[in-house]
Amino acid sequence: MKNLCSLLISILLVSILATLAPASAQARTVVKVIPTFIEKGPENVIGQTVTVAVVVENVRDLWGFDIKFKWDTTFLDYVSRKVTVPVEDYPAPQPPSPYGGVLHTGPSGPPITVKDTVDTIAGTYHLAKSTLAPASAFNGNGTFFTMTFMIKYQQWDYEGDITFFFDFIDVKLSDSAARPISHEKVKGTFLMHGRRFEYPPLPLLDIRTPEGKTYVADSLNEEFNVDIYLLGADGRALDSFWDIQGFDMYLNFNKTLVNAVTSVIDPEGRFASFWPDGIYIVSNLINNTGGYVRLVFLGLPGTGGAHTAPYGTIKLATIKFKVIYESEVYPPPTFTFTLLNPLDKRPTPKPEWPWNAAFFLVKIAGFPHPERPYHPWDGLPWSPAIPHVVSTATYKAPFKPPGRFIDVYTEYPEPYGGQGPREPSDAFGPQSEVTLYALVTYNFDPVQQKLVTFEIWHGEFHYIRTARTNENGIATISFRLPWPCENPEARVFGTWYVNATVEIAEKYVFDTLTFEVGYLIKILSVEPGAPAFKKGEHMTFKITYKCISEQPLDVVFWVVVYDDLGVTIAYNYVPVKGVTKGTYTVEIGCMELKKWAFVGMGTVYANALTKLPSQGGTAYCPEVSATFGILRA
Repeated sequence: MKNLCSLLISILLVSILATLAPASAQARTVVKVIPTFIEKGPENVIGQTVTVAVVVENVRDLWGFDIKFKWDTTFLDYVSRKVTVPVEDYPAPQPPSPYGGVLHTGPSGPPITVKDTVDTIAGTYHLAKSTLAPASAFNGNGTFFTMTFMIKYQQWDYEGDITFFFDFIDVKLSDSAARPISHEKVKGTFLMHGRRFEYPPLPLLDIRTPEGKTYVADSLNEEFNVDIYLLGADGRALDSFWDIQGFDMYLNFNKTLVNAVTSVIDPEGRFASFWPDGIYIVSNLINNTGGYVRLVFLGLPGTGGAHTAPYGTIKLATIKFKVIYESEVYPPPTFTFTLLNPLDKRPTPKPEWPWNAAFFLVKIAGFPHPERPYHPWDGLPWSPAIPHVVSTATYKAPFKPPGRFIDVYTEYPEPYGGQGPREPSDAFGPQSEVTLYALVTYNFDPVQQKLVTFEIWHGEFHYIRTARTNENGIATISFRLPWPCENPEARVFGTWYVNATVEIAEKYVFDTLTFEVGYLIKILSVEPGAPAFKKGEHMTFKITYKCISEQPLDVVFWVVVYDDLGVTIAYNYVPVKGVTKGTYTVEIGCMELKKWAFVGMGTVYANALTKLPSQGGTAYCPEVSATFGILRA
């Protein structure tokens, strides 16, 4: 009897456990964001996109839903959404969700949309849908929608890491009997690491003349303007980061050569446009005795410091000068326009600052930012001295030689043509036409109808020409450089010499001139970035080139790459503007070594062009090549 009772109890327990087992195995319904955790930074991620999915897991008898979803608009901008209803239209996984869609289409059609509204200002999305009877209820796991965002803001690293969320304002799930389905919600977490703080290019105070960085005066009493510009040290727009409010600067000049006539601060009104109350001018003083113009002014913010941080390229001042001296000796005197006041004490940077005293030649005041812990603000409540660089300009006095005088020069503009006694001209390329001018004067007055003899020679070439001066005292001839069939570079390239002579009232006067002939741009070498590249790698090549022109030239460098069987497998080009005399390098990359390239020895060919041939360009110099290895991946 005892054994029978024990057996009955065991059977009863097994029966109870069997009844309970399915209930305990039924997982809880969850509505959640996938991925549940996103981490970005510390690299700059502004502009990157992020896609999240809102899903349901372990649901039974789902007939309809009403979801109100939100995100942080401080960091994210809404881009797009995809509603994945019904599952018949979206059977496959909807990345980043591993699940297909939700709800079913029935005989009466697909689920109806009750609400589908995005508020990009508030950062919310409201989506509600319901199945149309008769249709099957949805069971299992599915995706309601996916949303894509663009990261629009990332804090600096000194502000620390920031966590924000993809969250739910409200979620309602209902079954086929319109009863609510109990569920849990799991929001998505976004961890944003602060981007590494980097300073933008420093402000640049750039002094400019009507002829760029050097002004050569023509005559006594002429007038010209000098402008002071504010921009970035990289030659581009000033970054608003520096938030510059005011200036105290001295434009220095040589008082024996020029005098300042007028001075206008902010002539275009651009600096004032950033400040609600305009600008306040403390000093706009011309001191020709001391040889300086003092410019002190600042922007006036609105209530609570309201203003727009200045940015772009801003003309801060225009000063008009008058020439008061001309030279009768050569070379004429020059001076440099500067912005340093030697009597004024410069700000003393802290030892830990990345800028030394050389970056504080002018007093530039930044707007106070006590919330900024980094230099130069250092969390202080007052205006800091802003570091900067200064680009000066040069003035050259006019030259008027006395008595009998002849000056031979080429067609290039001053100072590139050899204007002035014994001055060289800028270089010429192969087969260029050279025009020679000879200015003949007596006590600054043109001497007309005089025969000028031009003697030109280089190596085996020796020419003599004669021309008569015109009403301006200028005689002119032209000739084209030769280009023989054999060894033209060896025979033509190098220094050419010119001697111009004239007789004025039975006295002989002369001037000499030299100029170089050669490839104005010449590629010296092209070097692969590695001895060999594997298929799938990106190839880079360094071009070393030389320029013999003092005047800026625009160049297009082009490389083309062949494989072991001479098949063209890659090409790329880089335009370079404003190249002047010197030796330089340029790197051309971003060329993938194609998988279909033949393994063996590759060859790269480099060219320097005036512009693309389709735009009428030609080669500056002969092509240069180099070899490298092509390896299997």
